[in-house]
Amino acid sequence: MGLSGNLESFGVPEILQLMALQRKSGVLKLVRHNGDQQVLFLEKGRIVATRDRRTNNDDDDPLIRFLRRANYLSEEQLATLGKVQAESGRDALYVMLSGGMIGRDRLVEAVTQHTQQIVDNLLTWTQGTYDFSGDERSIPKLAFKVPLSVEELLMEGVRRMDELATIKQAVLAPDLHLLACGDTVDLSSLSRELLVVLDLVQQTTPVEALVARSPLGEYSTYEAISALLESGWLVVDPCPPAVAVEPISASTLVSLPAAPRILFRPWAAVMAICAGSLILGLMLKPLLHGQAIGLLPPSVDDARYHTDKAMAREVYLSETGREPTSEETLVLEGYLRKVDR
Repeated sequence: MGLSGNLESFGVPEILQLMALQRKSGVLKLVRHNGDQQVLFLEKGRIVATRDRRTNNDDDDPLIRFLRRANYLSEEQLATLGKVQAESGRDALYVMLSGGMIGRDRLVEAVTQHTQQIVDNLLTWTQGTYDFSGDERSIPKLAFKVPLSVEELLMEGVRRMDELATIKQAVLAPDLHLLACGDTVDLSSLSRELLVVLDLVQQTTPVEALVARSPLGEYSTYEAISALLESGWLVVDPCPPAVAVEPISASTLVSLPAAPRILFRPWAAVMAICAGSLILGLMLKPLLHGQAIGLLPPSVDDARYHTDKAMAREVYLSETGREPTSEETLVLEGYLRKVDR
């Protein structure tokens, strides 16, 4: 069964929930309005891979880049991996496991973390298209796969979005500058995630720069920064560098048109700033409190039922060429499973 549409009418959470509920196997391709693409391979309603080796070579493999940047593999291991792959043509995951470069448990951890980052990112996609091919033959033969629950990934993604908004509002502003504390040198007590973030701090570093450079994703990076601040490995820079402002040349000032005198009256400026701040606060309040609407319905049972019904209508229309007359029609003709609600 093939399905396609746009994300404005049928969002990413609803699409993934439908795949899980109906235990679909196939390839789901998502394309964002700005051209970003993501492919998910599903087997019986679970995500088993996010790497499309048909279009990406191993040098451009996002999972390998993640393993390298997140310190799962050393530079020596990466060099060996590339050499063995060039000689054997084997998949990178198979080479890593068979060569003892990484243990199975650590690889499961890495794949799960990388897939969660992808789902977190997909939850922010509200414009674009989706295309699902139900051909199981299109799923690549995987030497190693980690079947992950779609529902668990979605619920974790929404939880992260809520907590991330709270962290940004209450604790860590993006323009906050941080310094590494050099009083102690024993790093053995720190987890791998904390070491990755700590290694990115060079002199005084703003939070937004750490997040941009971190391979851990926005949520995990903010979480690591909070832990490092709490344990004293990072401190807030009390004297962050001033932002350089380019001076305006005299010729530019001469060429500027004269502004109406009323715009520079003090009381008018104050009133404009207050009004703008009030409006901006009202607009941002739902986002800052994590009250995003439309991601997941409050009831999981309702989410499953409405998602199943919506897709059943699309399938019915695609196969019969007409709209179903009622919900009962979908049930009687086998497109929708009747549920006592």
